[in-house]
Amino acid sequence: MEAISEAFVFSLWGSSECGWTYLPAIGNSGGIMSIWSKLKASLVFTFI
Repeated sequence: MEAISEAFVFSLWGSSECGWTYLPAIGNSGGIMSIWSKLKASLVFTFI
C-alpha cells in the first residue's frame, strides 16, 4: 500500500483510540504498519 487512511486503521482497530505509523513497501520489499492503544501507550519518537 502506498497510503493508509485513518478510516482504514480505525476499522482494523475497532475504534479511534489508537495511534499508528507505517512504512510503505518499496519494490519487492514489504511494508510495515504499527498500531497501538493510546490508552495504554504513547509514542516517544519515530524514525520511519
